Amino acid sequence: LETERYGTVLQQPRIYTKSEFNMDTLIDQIQNQGYMAIIHVVAGAFTSQEHYMVLMDYRVIDGQGYFLVADPYEMPSRYRDTDQMRDVPGDNQGLVYATPDLLYRDCKSIILFEQDRNEFSLCSKAPHAERVDQKHEGGTNA
Repeated sequence: LETERYGTVLQQPRIYTKSEFNMDTLIDQIQNQGYMAIIHVVAGAFTSQEHYMVLMDYRVIDGQGYFLVADPYEMPSRYRDTDQMRDVPGDNQGLVYATPDLLYRDCKSIILFEQDRNEFSLCSKAPHAERVDQKHEGGTNA
């Protein structure tokens, strides 16, 4: 990470295999402690091959918990098990909500940054800022 460019020092991440972490702990780390994680998924609901996605946040929507996932290869037409996914409102290409069970099923490993994600500057090519924590039709975020 270019400290001079981004003004942030990236602390050494920890890498956990699927058998070494617990989703309830990960939910707490991301939702309450502000950590960020990169998940390595195998072929399954998101892709026909392995790739990496960022777990950015955790929300409860209509009584169901979801991770906010930044998927660089988002191709909703390829997604399977969409009953365990939810669209992010607005023009948020590359973002999707996914249940912990679905992510754990397809997970190979987690790279956990035990550092408050709010320390990182937000860099985006979007023409304007758009919040992704707005109320959803038919329910609200908790």
